[in-house]
Amino acid sequence: YEANKVSIYASRILIALFISLILLFLTHFSLNTVLFLIIAYLLIPLYLIYNFIRNLGNLFLHFVLNVIKYTVET
Repeated sequence: YEANKVSIYASRILIALFISLILLFLTHFSLNTVLFLIIAYLLIPLYLIYNFIRNLGNLFLHFVLNVIKYTVET
């Protein structure tokens, strides 16, 4: 894993960007799709911050992550 970590993450990012572009073109850049993609790309950094911070800020991030979770499910 350590030897190929960069290529693994680079390929995942490229695949995600490719799928995002396909989704955008299929929906003709609708506002719902753009908002969905913005939220989807914010999830990983939010989880990283949530796991790194251990204070009262965690409460706010937990709320934001739950709101995202329940709005995307519906």
